[in-house]
Amino acid sequence: MPAALPLVSEEPTPEELQALLEAWLKAKAAVLAGGRAELPLDELARAPQVDRLNRQRREDEAAGLSQAIDSSVRRFTITSRSANRIEAEVELRYSDELRNSQGKVLERTPEGSRSNRYVFGRDGKTWKLVFFRPLA
Repeated sequence: MPAALPLVSEEPTPEELQALLEAWLKAKAAVLAGGRAELPLDELARAPQVDRLNRQRREDEAAGLSQAIDSSVRRFTITSRSANRIEAEVELRYSDELRNSQGKVLERTPEGSRSNRYVFGRDGKTWKLVFFRPLA
């Protein structure tokens, strides 16, 4: 059963956090493809992440571009936990395509693996994605 979002669990499980991350990745892919996220972005991530995503989409739109992103979580491991902050190391299966307004593929990242550190923070009662960075 998928986790209920927004995530308000006092002590979220790895599965609940993974579901939050997967919802964000799905929403991000929808926006960058020129569509709409199924869930409100501000229920999934803090403002800087939402703002960066919206800015990226505006830049693509102004240039007549869209992105097709396909990603899924292969491995999700919590590495640090406190009352209001949780870090996880995540391995993703990832590929993308940059397309022009006619749908022609301009650039392609073939399917491969990416490893990132994701940080989740608690805003009041709601857990959200705070930021991520690639693992070295």
